[in-house]
Amino acid sequence: MPMPANEHGLPWCQTDPADLNHRWVHMSRPHIIILGGSGNTGRMIAELLLQQADVDLTLAGRRLAKVQAVADELRQKHENRQISAIQVDAGDLAGLEKAFARADFVVVSSSTIEHTRFVAEAALKAGIGYFDHQPTSRDKIATLKSLKTRIIEAGCCFITEGGVIPGLPAMLVRYLAPRFDRLESAQVAFVMQDDKAPSPETLIELKTQWKQYQPLVFKQGTWQLAEQMVEFDFTESFGTKPCMACYLDELESLPKEIASLREVGFYIGALASNWFMRWVARPITSLIPTRSLGFRRLSARLLSWGIRFNPPPYLMMIMVEGRGWCNGESVFMRLRLSHPSSYFVTAASSVACLLQYLSQDIPPGLWYQADAVDDERMLSDLQRLGVKVEIETVASH
Repeated sequence: MPMPANEHGLPWCQTDPADLNHRWVHMSRPHIIILGGSGNTGRMIAELLLQQADVDLTLAGRRLAKVQAVADELRQKHENRQISAIQVDAGDLAGLEKAFARADFVVVSSSTIEHTRFVAEAALKAGIGYFDHQPTSRDKIATLKSLKTRIIEAGCCFITEGGVIPGLPAMLVRYLAPRFDRLESAQVAFVMQDDKAPSPETLIELKTQWKQYQPLVFKQGTWQLAEQMVEFDFTESFGTKPCMACYLDELESLPKEIASLREVGFYIGALASNWFMRWVARPITSLIPTRSLGFRRLSARLLSWGIRFNPPPYLMMIMVEGRGWCNGESVFMRLRLSHPSSYFVTAASSVACLLQYLSQDIPPGLWYQADAVDDERMLSDLQRLGVKVEIETVASH
């Protein structure tokens, strides 16, 4: 599928390759630094990268003992790789610059959206690539877009909005589109139930960014407020669930890119639903003041603890439902991706994108993950890494 174009006919985050000072270096073994390398997702990214690519790693975090323990564990499994640990605070620009000096690429797997400018500036100074799988954030995107010209001039490759949500919805629509002669409707839905709680810092970040979501869907030629929730069938695992619309920037270009699309949207189902969350955690946290960071951390710790009461099934599922026409027939097609661990799917999606970068298939520039990757290869790699992929087609006469 062609990349979405900006007003100059080029991808929104790309420039004419002839104008770029390309920095592609045929590195014998790239050195990747992972900020948040001891977190649930960061350590999985490290493990998958070592399994899938010939790279050396540095795990970085605010607590040296934690990243050192993960590095020691990985070294025992991968004795022929250089795997180290360092203490780095994303709010310390000088520390970041020192850490990035011997790296070729940085993966941001930490809850540090507020320090995006420091991380990006340090990466630019070092002349290295950048990837983040943090929650979608207006401030993060605005910061990176403000650095776009410098990123291009430096010949660096910056990839943002990685992972699953954001990261996969627009890619899944692009994957489905060529399977139709005319794709008219594409609705992406997401639901998850996990028993492994994110850190309080991650919950604070998620809660903050959640307030930025808008319930917008594309209908009748424009993005508009969704009038009601929509029910989706998540199979016997979750059954039918009502889902609310959530606008993602990566979806913006789809109606222009796929001219036949009349409707497109992303919807999310209820998360972390259990008796403790309904009757204890949420009522209490609703009474806790949120102006103080200390109170926000207290609230996040309570919610994090409450997630452990989630009953099975433990599963993350994202799917796209497409409606359109093939060979003169009305067709409904559903593509589902699922795995017992949401952290694993985030890590696998991140690594699948990074594998395309490492094979030099993503040019320099500033990209959304969904725009940067080849959708066919992305889905194939996700399935190979262990994500369950199911597709069904029904022709309506």
